[in-house]
This record gives sequence, C-alpha cells and structure tokens, in this order.
Amino acid sequence: MLLYIPIIAKRIRNEETVLEQGLEGYTEYKQKVRYKVIPFVW
Repeated sequence: MLLYIPIIAKRIRNEETVLEQGLEGYTEYKQKVRYKVIPFVW
C-alpha cells in the first residue's frame, strides 16, 4: 500500500506534462487551481 502513493504521484506529474503540451489553456487552469489531490495539502 505504501508503494501506491509514489506511483500515483508520478502518474499525476506525467499526466500534467501531457496536458500542458496538448491542451490549450491548461497552464492557466493549473495556475488557478493550486491543489491536485488533497485540498490545502497537495
């Protein structure tokens, strides 16, 4: 179970990279929405 957290974190980072490259306006959205998974933490 502890190995699952780093795997998900890496997947989120990879997915954001793909979205920034392929989706227009995602960079601006990412700046407005600060937290990805857990509000006020990450």
